[in-house]
Amino acid sequence: MDLFWQQLLNGLSTGSVYTLVALGLTLVFGVLHIPNFAHGAFYMLGAYVALTVMTLFGIPYWLAMFLSILVIAALAVLTDRLVYHPLRNATPLQH
Repeated sequence: MDLFWQQLLNGLSTGSVYTLVALGLTLVFGVLHIPNFAHGAFYMLGAYVALTVMTLFGIPYWLAMFLSILVIAALAVLTDRLVYHPLRNATPLQH
């Protein structure tokens, strides 16, 4: 029975991650009307930043998650300004 509860929690956590990725893609496409194919790369980079911070600097897990969020948010703002901002006023042919 313990294995059942563990697998149930594993499935719920995996499904939650998939749901967050799908909601992020839907939100970005719904607002900007531009598909963001780098969305998964941001999630992957966030995981690598957290792993690197925890491994190299010995920072606790929750603090590493918070730092990862800050780093990826800064990268997302930079990407928005350099890539998506010029596309907002572009003609549909230029998308």
